[in-house]
Amino acid sequence: MSRIKRNNSKKESLPSQRQQRVGELLRHVLSDKLMRGELPEPMLYDRALLVGEVRMTADLRFARVYITRAKEGAIADTERGNDQVIDDKITTDEKQALLKALQSNAHLLQKSCAAPLGLKFTPKIVFVWDELPEQSARIERLLRGKALIEDPASVVVEREAQD
Repeated sequence: MSRIKRNNSKKESLPSQRQQRVGELLRHVLSDKLMRGELPEPMLYDRALLVGEVRMTADLRFARVYITRAKEGAIADTERGNDQVIDDKITTDEKQALLKALQSNAHLLQKSCAAPLGLKFTPKIVFVWDELPEQSARIERLLRGKALIEDPASVVVEREAQD
């Protein structure tokens, strides 16, 4: 008899359709709660926090919520055509303070998300700072700077073509 070797390494597989659906629903509910300022934490009142993504575990018991902060007046900037909404000038101390404030109120958010999710168990929420928007903004600035160095005329022509 030949034995088939099985790969027992713990690779992360792609999320199931149910994980994605519950994660997206949780993202919408959390975004709504944060936008309305329903948390008793004074530090979170004047902050425009964005929920970028929610990743669920396979058993739907835990949710990793990726948070970032919007710039001041970001809504007005998007109406004027500026697509940069993420505040990429936030310090590490501010990030840690925001995450601590969110995590201390996670149980309240978890409790308020129970009814809209309609699950047997409400997932335990863990907040993580989303580094992806900051990294992409930094890469875009680097690429635009490199284009200006290589051929400044092409950037001017490209901007005129977009207008």
